[in-house]
Amino acid sequence: MKAIAILIIILVLAISFISTNKEQAQSIQDKLEQQSQKLDETIKQKQDVMIENQKLLKELENNGQKVTDLEQELTWRQPYYDKYGEQVVNAVVASFGHDDYAFKIMQCESGGNPEATNLNTNGTSDSGLFQINSIHAGRYDMSNIFDPYINAQIAKSIKDSWGSWSPWVCSRRV
Repeated sequence: MKAIAILIIILVLAISFISTNKEQAQSIQDKLEQQSQKLDETIKQKQDVMIENQKLLKELENNGQKVTDLEQELTWRQPYYDKYGEQVVNAVVASFGHDDYAFKIMQCESGGNPEATNLNTNGTSDSGLFQINSIHAGRYDMSNIFDPYINAQIAKSIKDSWGSWSPWVCSRRV
């Protein structure tokens, strides 16, 4: 009988041990699952940060290119700014872009003076930066011809309609 009682006690202890171990095992498994979820969340967050950093790097590269483009633009414009002033340069660039030849024509025609006028022997007159001839008065509004932007726009229109600078005497000089 003692042996059976000892066996029952051992069996109860074993069942109790197994039950405790099952609970501990389940607790450990639950903790591992929580840690795995936290790890997955951390990995996802880090991936999101990496994606955002890649976007920011691309934006920085684009901005760096924009800065480089602006520096090149200013480098190109600066000699003209020094010679003619910002308003004249911006007016010519607005109509002709980076056309150095447009600046050469303008320099030859008016010396970069938006108020320049010239009376011709045939009775017509030339006005403004590009010395727009008064014969164009029927085609263009000449009331603001001394405005550098308007003068450059009219010059661009005349040049485009002729397909060249040939209407300007200076086109044969520069």
